[in-house]
Amino acid sequence: LYQTNWGQKKLIFRFPKDSIDYKQLSEYDIDRGGLTGYTTEIRVWKTKEYVLVNIEYCDDDYEDWVEEDDNSLDNMLQLRTDMMNGDFSCLYAFWLKLLQMQEESEDDEDEYADELPAIPLGLAKPSPSLQSFIAFFDIDEHLVKTAGFFVNPSKREEVDWASAVAKMKEKDKNEWLLRLIEGETLLDVKLKKQFMGTTSSPAQNRPTYKEIVAKA
Repeated sequence: LYQTNWGQKKLIFRFPKDSIDYKQLSEYDIDRGGLTGYTTEIRVWKTKEYVLVNIEYCDDDYEDWVEEDDNSLDNMLQLRTDMMNGDFSCLYAFWLKLLQMQEESEDDEDEYADELPAIPLGLAKPSPSLQSFIAFFDIDEHLVKTAGFFVNPSKREEVDWASAVAKMKEKDKNEWLLRLIEGETLLDVKLKKQFMGTTSSPAQNRPTYKEIVAKA
């Protein structure tokens, strides 16, 4: 986490490459530096071992003075686990901020407004960590709440982990237990990711920014 007293804010996450869905994450790549005069973006990239996400905002017209909050990062750490579990609500909320800025700039050449990523489940009921993220980046809470109304209700059903484990082959169970004993990190995230990848789920809604604003 990085922030300056003139308004520049940056949050970077690093993930082990096999712990997160890079393809889905890449949908959130967006660059709006032209609106602010400074780096304003979600940038997703990967190295040999890791996937990194940079969330950054700075406004050259910012006329206030920011007092740093040492607890800001602690309040947002849960977002890293959320993203590894496939919930990219914080990135979607940041998209809404950038599109709102685009709208206020009266720039009609918006290549992103009709191509928002799928609505993440976490928007239906923002967690404390997501609320901290929204406050830190000064995102319109009402706009985020409205977007949550578009979450597919059938998609919000809890996964029956006990049933999923019961259906595992004995060989696979033994392999996962051995990896647990050997101390492999993030094993719960990786196993959940495997379960989610083998079950079909209803398609997520993809409302346009104009549809969200109209509902708001």
